[in-house]
Amino acid sequence: MKTTFLILLLATSFTFPLASAAHWVAGYVENALDSTSPNDRTVRLWNPSNSQEIFGTIGPSGPSATSNVYMIDCETLTTPCQVGDKLNLTITNDASGYTPKNIVKMTVTGAGYDIAPNLTINTPPTFINLTIEDALSSPPNEIDLTPAITTPATCSGIIEDYEGATSILSIDARFFSSSSSFGSTDDNNNHYTNSSCEINTSYGTSIQAAISCTFEIEYYAEADTWQCQFNTTDNYSSSTMTSDMTSINTLLALGADSPIDFGTLYPKKVSPEITSQVTNYGNVKINLTLNGYGQTQNDDTSMSCGAKNISIDYMKYNLISSNSSNLTLTQFEAIYENLTSSPKTTIFNLNSRQSDISNDATNNTYWRVYVPQDISSACTGNIVFGATQS
Repeated sequence: MKTTFLILLLATSFTFPLASAAHWVAGYVENALDSTSPNDRTVRLWNPSNSQEIFGTIGPSGPSATSNVYMIDCETLTTPCQVGDKLNLTITNDASGYTPKNIVKMTVTGAGYDIAPNLTINTPPTFINLTIEDALSSPPNEIDLTPAITTPATCSGIIEDYEGATSILSIDARFFSSSSSFGSTDDNNNHYTNSSCEINTSYGTSIQAAISCTFEIEYYAEADTWQCQFNTTDNYSSSTMTSDMTSINTLLALGADSPIDFGTLYPKKVSPEITSQVTNYGNVKINLTLNGYGQTQNDDTSMSCGAKNISIDYMKYNLISSNSSNLTLTQFEAIYENLTSSPKTTIFNLNSRQSDISNDATNNTYWRVYVPQDISSACTGNIVFGATQS
């Protein structure tokens, strides 16, 4: 129910301050719909014909000494007000989120004071709850990424607006790691934006809406604490920000060129060098874990060739540099490292992807095999690439 200033004048007694040549403009400011008082807030009065303005305080701490009431002497404008001047008044916008809902207009009369129409303030939207999750809600507050592709993560919650759910104009959601911030530029490693969030005003009561914002998170997004933050704006330009925390887990994943084809080889010869590119499909820097086998794990062979096999010691690699020269067995053994039957971790320091434009998370590995005597048929084997956090 609105309270008019006229009723207030009849129910409450106060006196206008005595001042020479004063012309008081007084008015009533209604509580916000959530019962928040406007006391101690500021009213702006201005003359639109010359843009001159003055300000007054609402409530007991102002000249009116009365809750919800303000009084401003328009004679204190740089050009003092005169009878017939048309003045405007509104509540000033502050950081509280309780924005003005209206501007009122009044005309200066020949009386000692004038009563302006009531002013009102808007109640900002409020969040009941907010969560950010991937497709698996258990365990909570954790997001598991998917190698080489994106993973959807949804930030959702319930919002209330005392002016009605339909007054919510927009939801701007940001999802960012501790190395970034709400206003940072989007970067798939640490910052995502969704300005097209779903607002379901059919949810709950007339002042409630369900909101949902989905982000497609790249596999190389930082393993870190992340924050989903909503900025909600209503039709009175009142904004509310709220957030929820989660974490993106470490993802260890890689890919390697396959097959490694040495072509046609001759006994007692070292093969040409073959390059196999390794790609980091996770979100942390990795080293390589390598091992090999011919037909079954731990069979101490690198390749199975029918009646004969090639020993695991004759399959070798170099993770640092390439050497395309023809090599003797002695040179081969000096430059390259033996593949082993059991997994062996080797320093590789391949960083996760940093560029959103091109995949920079790649590095080469270099392979050769020595063919011993009496190998006379096709050979096949297996090299197992694994990743450990660097």
